[in-house]
Amino acid sequence: MADEARQLPERADSADLIAARALLERYRASGAPDDLEQARQRLRGITPDRFTDRERLEFVVGLGEALFFDGSPGAAADVFDAVLRSPDTPMLGGRDLVLDWWASAVDEEA
Repeated sequence: MADEARQLPERADSADLIAARALLERYRASGAPDDLEQARQRLRGITPDRFTDRERLEFVVGLGEALFFDGSPGAAADVFDAVLRSPDTPMLGGRDLVLDWWASAVDEEA
């Protein structure tokens, strides 16, 4: 569905964001390197200029997850910490998920 939505230029970045986050979740469950590589490619191609606040948050969390899976838990923890400190995070929901990612990254770094 994301590939279909990607055909509309005004929705391409949002579609790539959805696909990237889904691929990261699939990688977390399966460990298939191709899923991680595809997620990275989608994230690299995104221009978040027209994102809503929620999409921007999802994008940053996706970047943090990619860093974590790439073996950079310290950098990932910094990204998640910035999201947690953002005044918009509680209003947008998902704080518990980001907190869980932050804790996992800090634990892995330690």
